[in-house]
Amino acid sequence: MTSNKTVFFLIGILLIVLGLSMLAPYSMQVIYQENSHSFISSSFVTIFIGILCILANLEKDLKLNLRQTFLFSTLAWVTVAIFGSLPFVLSNQTYSFSDAFFESMSGITTTGATIISDLDNSCLLYTSPSPRDAHESRMPSSAWKKYTRESECRLHGWGVA
Repeated sequence: MTSNKTVFFLIGILLIVLGLSMLAPYSMQVIYQENSHSFISSSFVTIFIGILCILANLEKDLKLNLRQTFLFSTLAWVTVAIFGSLPFVLSNQTYSFSDAFFESMSGITTTGATIISDLDNSCLLYTSPSPRDAHESRMPSSAWKKYTRESECRLHGWGVA
């Protein structure tokens, strides 16, 4: 029977990276004086669990076979999305876990899809790090440009380019 220690060791590294990335939105919470410490709390929890995963699965031989690679890929997406939803769950606004999970997965996969319309500045930075305003579309910028170009053509009665 093969050991999956390498898989969980790598998951621990991913969790630490995710926890460290949560510190940037926390700085936005401080700058904009949002009355929430959801990102710092989530960061500490995520980094702590990541360190535990690393320490519990230390091994000299860090090799993955095909089965372990598939396991790692699946666990990486699910684990990062679950821990990525913590800032939404712990925020002052009341989000269900399914809403928080959807926003987290949307941010991780960079789809730009959202189901929450009134995101704080820190949550907006967390889910979409591209330079967008909170009041504009959350579409990827290339889709937004195409949409606005088509809308302008229709407004002036021109053919859609």
